[in-house]
Amino acid sequence: MSSNNLEGYLAVPVWPNFGGERRLFRVFRGEEMVFEFLVPFSGDKAEEPAWYAYLPLQRFYEVRREEIAKAGFGKMQTEESSKAAPDADWSRFRIETEDARVREKCFFTVEKSEDAPVGGERPGVHFSPQYGWMNDPNGLIYDGKVWHLYCQHNPMDAAWCNMTWGHAVSEDLVHFTWKGDVLFPDSRGVMYSGSAILNGQAVGGGVWKIFPELPEAALLFFYTSAGHIAQGTSSENGEFTQRVAFSVDGGETLVKLADWELPNVACENRDPKLIVHQESRGLILVLYLDADRFGIFRAEMEGQDGPQFRLLHELRIPEKIECPDFFPLTNPANGRTLWAFVSASGCYYLGEFDGYVFNPLTNVKNLYANQMPFAAQSWSNADGRVFSIAWLRSFWDWKTPWTGTMSLVREFTLGEKEDGPYIRQRFVLQDGSEQIVDAFGEGRIVEWLSEDGELLNVESTLPAFPYPVYREGETH
Repeated sequence: MSSNNLEGYLAVPVWPNFGGERRLFRVFRGEEMVFEFLVPFSGDKAEEPAWYAYLPLQRFYEVRREEIAKAGFGKMQTEESSKAAPDADWSRFRIETEDARVREKCFFTVEKSEDAPVGGERPGVHFSPQYGWMNDPNGLIYDGKVWHLYCQHNPMDAAWCNMTWGHAVSEDLVHFTWKGDVLFPDSRGVMYSGSAILNGQAVGGGVWKIFPELPEAALLFFYTSAGHIAQGTSSENGEFTQRVAFSVDGGETLVKLADWELPNVACENRDPKLIVHQESRGLILVLYLDADRFGIFRAEMEGQDGPQFRLLHELRIPEKIECPDFFPLTNPANGRTLWAFVSASGCYYLGEFDGYVFNPLTNVKNLYANQMPFAAQSWSNADGRVFSIAWLRSFWDWKTPWTGTMSLVREFTLGEKEDGPYIRQRFVLQDGSEQIVDAFGEGRIVEWLSEDGELLNVESTLPAFPYPVYREGETH
């Protein structure tokens, strides 16, 4: 499904300098700023750009809830009304940048190029972006047709900056197709990690809509607006808040809700994960707070105009940070169900959850044998099954126009041994071998599971970062 919210694209040239000098780049439609990036300085290079970043020009990037119906988002958009206008009025847009060479090479287009930039072999079964830097998976959801994978992405360099949400889709959780960028930095901050959920939730024999103004099948994306991260931008004095965007065109374009937020509750609180607790009829949000503190929030699923979250209680995972995930797991052998609360590093508790209190029944356990997998998230709307994917950090090849890969997708169930319950993992991709080897050019990524499925092992022959871009305990 395409989008009738899309008017075309602005193609921006990129000369990556891997974290070198950057210049401010802004795009305005009239007086409205629609894009703001820190773009690598082109300098006096004679060569052509390494790639073009295609920025979607949308009719709406943000709406107030009372404007949803008037703007045409009160019903799902259809293919018949989805074409970008061939006579789009590019004169309404203006570009502001001190880099004259970047401005000179920009152009407007109805169609974007689908060709990946030339440079370096790509992994075969480990997803990598078309270009630019990639880290944490975000907004994972199955819409009944395809599996959506969103991710932290910098379309303007192969180094970390300008956190934007990139988008890919899969029909089998093995092969992913890159779709482009969909959620962009604004005056409140860059776009940090988050999750996705269907607007319409089946509860008590009926359907409860999280936002009544939107269709049941609308996709909701809860994310962190991270202020004060990008110095020199309009959000450099901002704070971290949780916000929401929606899509009514199958995840092709995302529109932010201007008048909903979870205000800052702790320092650089971030990475909201949403789940529904059917038994207690509650919408649950788990959030990283600060240090090793995580929060569990609840909104009632009846009789209110949009979710109003309150903090239920805090949870600590010693020395672990970021990107919480929270889901129930069942042992297929005996039907026992426990809830898993997982941190970015793969450390987790198993316990009981009644919709109000999470009671850990285990000590801290670990999904991983080393620190390469990070920030894993699970797909929502997966009919009770738990599928998870992680970012593989620490080893990349900077000779390529892309940086970062994802792990293979794994399915989780509840396992039990003499020393207690644990998360049992299995690869969705099965080739009959104990190890899955992804060889490409001079590089290789190898993943395998311990015999009991308790630990994921990941090794790579790719070179290490020349400096520590991302470490345990850092905030970005």
